[in-house]
Amino acid sequence: MLNYLIRDASGKDLPEILRIENSWDSTPHWNQKQFERELELPFSHLWIAELDSRAAGYLCFWKLDQEIQIADIAVEPQWKGHGLAEGLVRKLIREAKECSIPLITLEVREDNLPAIRLYEKSGFQIVGRRPKFYNRGPAPNPVCDALLMELKL
Repeated sequence: MLNYLIRDASGKDLPEILRIENSWDSTPHWNQKQFERELELPFSHLWIAELDSRAAGYLCFWKLDQEIQIADIAVEPQWKGHGLAEGLVRKLIREAKECSIPLITLEVREDNLPAIRLYEKSGFQIVGRRPKFYNRGPAPNPVCDALLMELKL
């Protein structure tokens, strides 16, 4: 079991967040300006999973009136399967309960089976689909559907 800390991110964490974001796809979903905007929005929250004083994962979510929406989550590939993403999701569920927010929602690529398994293990259920929602870039990167998932607390 890894010993890590989950904390609020700040602007100084953006290089590490971008490093993690860019480690997964040749066409990352988010860029620096998008993360900067998330740090400014009053309803947006960005957490870092810190391991040995270094960001190893992050979670961006929107805390709305009666819902939390997971906007983005990623863990460095070398730490995949070590519980960091699960720890971030568990902390988010605790946050929702403490704030009496009854619903957490997200969208996930239909081909991201490890993420889907993580969310299902955490109690999320598939409730819908957005056809051709994700465009991962030119061939051979396919366009794929998003699965809509939710957790009712």
